[in-house]
Amino acid sequence: MIADGIDKQESYQRRWLGEKGDTEIEKFNTEVVGAVTLELIRPGSSFYMVRILMGSSLNFVLHLTHLDEDTILNTCHYNGRTTETSSPEAFKLAKHWLDKCEGSHTTCKKFCSGEMPLPTRVIDVGDKTRAPFLFRSQGMKGRYCALSYCWGKATANSDFYKTTKANLLSHENAMPLHELPATLRDAIVVARDLGFQYIWIDAICIVQDDGVEWAHEVANMQHVYAGAFFTISTVASSSSDDGLFRLRETRNSTAVCLTYRIPKAFREYAWQAGSTPPQIPDSPMYLVACPNILSAMEPSMYGPVHQRAWTLQEQMMSTRILYYGRGMLWWECFDLYASEGYPGPLHLSDYAPWERSETKNAVRGVLTDRWGDADVFKHWQQLVYDYTGRTMTERRDRLTAIVGLGHAMEPFMKSKFVAGVWPGDRLLESLCWEVRVYEHSMRNPQFPSWSWASVTAFVLYDLAGHQKAYGAMRCIADVVSFDANISDEAQAAVTGSITLKGTVGRLAKPAEWNTDEGILDPYRQDCMADPIDQCWYIDVLESNMWTPTRFVRLLLHQVNIETKTFRRIGIGLGDSEGCSEIIENEVIVLI
Repeated sequence: MIADGIDKQESYQRRWLGEKGDTEIEKFNTEVVGAVTLELIRPGSSFYMVRILMGSSLNFVLHLTHLDEDTILNTCHYNGRTTETSSPEAFKLAKHWLDKCEGSHTTCKKFCSGEMPLPTRVIDVGDKTRAPFLFRSQGMKGRYCALSYCWGKATANSDFYKTTKANLLSHENAMPLHELPATLRDAIVVARDLGFQYIWIDAICIVQDDGVEWAHEVANMQHVYAGAFFTISTVASSSSDDGLFRLRETRNSTAVCLTYRIPKAFREYAWQAGSTPPQIPDSPMYLVACPNILSAMEPSMYGPVHQRAWTLQEQMMSTRILYYGRGMLWWECFDLYASEGYPGPLHLSDYAPWERSETKNAVRGVLTDRWGDADVFKHWQQLVYDYTGRTMTERRDRLTAIVGLGHAMEPFMKSKFVAGVWPGDRLLESLCWEVRVYEHSMRNPQFPSWSWASVTAFVLYDLAGHQKAYGAMRCIADVVSFDANISDEAQAAVTGSITLKGTVGRLAKPAEWNTDEGILDPYRQDCMADPIDQCWYIDVLESNMWTPTRFVRLLLHQVNIETKTFRRIGIGLGDSEGCSEIIENEVIVLI
């Protein structure tokens, strides 16, 4: 325990004490016992910490949390560490999290409880006497789990294990466990040991060379993960050959079952310290030997599986996720974040990926009765930021891998999701995306220029999204028409146009755009290869923060003079200075 404290004290102080600062940490009291100083502090609403000071050389922190008896029996049940994350103790803990969630988590039960409609195909996991096989559900209901993982890279000598037209009948007969890649094989073992007959794995349950089926299944993938009782995932594996299970590190943070009663003086001080009395129980607490709470929780958010674009909707739509890592297991659901190293509940406000949790609430409709569509749209912008910052092998999947999330949010956006934008009240704001680093951006010809899917780059909504920075935004262009033709359910290709009516103008030389006295500040180009000479613009949003008024304007390249057709090449913020040929109430067509 002390060794962990020494190892991690620098990281701990930097990530918690250093970044938050002592002024933001609530100190209840200090006790000095000989050469040791104990400080009881509370940096968050769901846990307390004892900072132990021994002179100037040793300074580390232990976390305190109040655990219920059932959690204690299932998390602090062995001395030392078992050697693998596939141990009986690990499965016992995973079963505890599943049972506790099903029994007492209201939000989770609302989304997924009992039997749900099975996906088109699932894998019947079999048992020790019967090999797994691919099963056609034909509308049946049942309890199933799903797998979220990284496929990895195919090589010249080996391809992915997947279902094709050629081997479909063979897979429906049997898939011997030893023939499966390690990650898929381990996932089936997890499903078996946790009592689930069915598991859904995309590579096997979708016929990969059937274009019509693939498009249909991918477009409805959000229902697969939303209907799964839980999702198995990994933060340690980057390919299907890596497996889920790992040997544990020689020494790692773990919960230690030691009763600890908070001193009366500390409790009384806490009740007097703030307007809202913190909940410090008089009953014994349990000491959690986790010198850095981030070491117990943060890895569940930043593994290889969080770097792939395809896995975002899997993480957003899953009600419960069981993560396998290098040193321990992690659990995530709507009501609980926990790990073997920190088994107690951690409130979302204390947890690093707070925005991600809020975004997931928006996707699934949690608390949307308290939000307006502007709040939901803000979270959509965050999704685009997260999604486009992840890696993707095939450019043609630019929209396909997020179309399920778009469909899931349609009831809350009160609009259809088309080509990455939202026709209706939020269309103009949907068009105000920007490329973070245009030097590395390329055009994706499968999509119209007004869609962020038309660029292969990290996309964000900075100009339209940061209203505090640029003042309240008001839409000033009119949408005359929105026409889009979608290739298939997966939106693998889209053609179409948007007709807008508004103030159109022409800009001076590009070299003058971004100077201190420039006419666009800031401005963002979509792609390095886009033509930026003879640049036009249309004003779409107005900011009331400056005098004179400034506008968010789409930067355009003229394609056809007679039809007034343009392609988008960028976005910027500017006023009327440096502009020429300004025409109000002009009607143009974006393609």
